[in-house]
Amino acid sequence: MLKALPLLLLATVAPVRGALDWSVTVEGDGVYGAGVLIDPARGLVLTCRHVIAEMKQPRVTFADGAAFPATLLDSDGTLDVALLRVPPQRRPAPALGEPDGPGEEVFSVGCPRHLAFTLSRGIVSFVGRVVDGVGWLQTDLPMNEGNSGGPVVNARGQLLGLMSFVYRNGNGLSFALPARAAVERFRRWR
Repeated sequence: MLKALPLLLLATVAPVRGALDWSVTVEGDGVYGAGVLIDPARGLVLTCRHVIAEMKQPRVTFADGAAFPATLLDSDGTLDVALLRVPPQRRPAPALGEPDGPGEEVFSVGCPRHLAFTLSRGIVSFVGRVVDGVGWLQTDLPMNEGNSGGPVVNARGQLLGLMSFVYRNGNGLSFALPARAAVERFRRWR
């Protein structure tokens, strides 16, 4: 059994590490956050609206150091999501997934406190938690300044959501917009 454990860990870690290929940091005008390259061929990047709200010249950077100026195409204040465009990319696109339910292990990639491409681990706490009329994916993933807009992925490396907000004065209460809701919101751009 001890020899099987490292193989099991490798099977989990490899797909999650693959999320680094389509995760980005988003920076501009002293503000920073994270995002997801959702459509590489069109250069479409999802992030949180509050991340780019004060940016005049957003810049998207990939884990390999490639950086590009980004243009805001559209945003939605209710869902706290924004769509940016960078030049077309030859990178993999994330596969969309659905959470299995409470207790599922999930991971996030973010830029907490300007520490780009930080990987964190947690669990799904609740699926479809309604806050202000929107159904969110509730997790216990750590969330600091700079995590907003970053992907929430499962152990299979599928994109489940975008980190969005936390309840202040609460521990382990973070919320992500379900990935399918974000993609559906900007369907006309794809």
